[in-house]
Amino acid sequence: MADKTYLIGFSNVNEHNPFTVKVRENLGKVAAEHDNISLIVRDNDQDTPRAIANAQEFADADVDVAIIFHIDERNNDRVVKPLRDKKIPIICVDIPINMTVYFGLDNKRVGEEAGEVLADWINTNWDSKLDKTLVIAEYRLLEFFQQRFLCAVDKLEEKIPNFSRGNVLFLDNGGSTEVTSQRVGDVLDRWTDLHHIAVVCMNDDVAIGTLDAIYKKNRVNDVALLSHDGTEVAIKEFEREKSPMIVSTKLYPEIYGEKLIDIAIKLADGQHVPLWNYVETIPLTRRNFRDNI
Repeated sequence: MADKTYLIGFSNVNEHNPFTVKVRENLGKVAAEHDNISLIVRDNDQDTPRAIANAQEFADADVDVAIIFHIDERNNDRVVKPLRDKKIPIICVDIPINMTVYFGLDNKRVGEEAGEVLADWINTNWDSKLDKTLVIAEYRLLEFFQQRFLCAVDKLEEKIPNFSRGNVLFLDNGGSTEVTSQRVGDVLDRWTDLHHIAVVCMNDDVAIGTLDAIYKKNRVNDVALLSHDGTEVAIKEFEREKSPMIVSTKLYPEIYGEKLIDIAIKLADGQHVPLWNYVETIPLTRRNFRDNI
C-alpha cells in the first residue's frame, strides 16, 4: 500500500447525529495515519440533491473509492449514478445501495437483541402490562434498515403476553429534534390515561427529541424506551437516577474508520471483498454501560 496513493471520497449522512459525527471523525483519523491516503469529506445533510452533488464531485475528482452514507434508500441509486457511470467502486454505510459493498449493522440481529431486552424489562417491571407501542423512525427508510425497529417490535410480540399489533403506532420523526419532540408530545397528550408505553426509536438522534417530549410532559414513569447507537445520549440517560431509556445498542463508530479504509484499499486494488460486512454490537443498558464505554 505504501507505494500507491489513494483518493477516497466520503459523504456523511449528516453532521448533527453523535453517531455519524463519530464515524466521520474516526474515518478522518485513520486516513490521516497514512501518508498515501487523501480523503474528501462532504456532508449530505440528509438531503438527496445535496448527496447527488457530493457524489458528482467525487466522480469529477476521479476518486479511487467512494464511501456513501445516505438515508434515502428509495433514491440512493440516483445518488451513486455519477460514480457508477465512471465505474468507481462504492461502499455504502449502514443504508444499503444496490450493487455496492455494504458495511454496517446486521439490523435484524440488532433489532431482535434490543427488543428482547425491552420485553424482559416490561415483563419484570410492569408485570407484562403494555398499553401502546410507539415506533419513531424516518419515512425514507426501506425494508433492510426497518428491521432495526420492526424486529424489535416482533420480539415484544413474542415475549409479552398481552402485546397487540393493533396498539402499535408508527410515527415519522420529521427530520429534526424539534419536530420529533412536538409529534411525540402530541401523541403523549392523546395517551394521557395510559401508563405502560413502549417506545422504539430508530437511533439516539431520534431519541433526543423523543426524550425531550417525555420529560416536558412528565411521562418518565409511563414510558420504556428502546434506541440504537449507544452514544452520549444513552450514557447520559443511564446516569440519571430515573430515565425512560431501557436499552440503546452500542454500535462502536470508533472502529468504522479502520474497517472502511481497509475495505476501500482492497476495492481500489481490485481485490475481492464480501458484499456484506457487519460490525459487532452490544445492547447497552443501565447495568452494563459502564463496562462498555
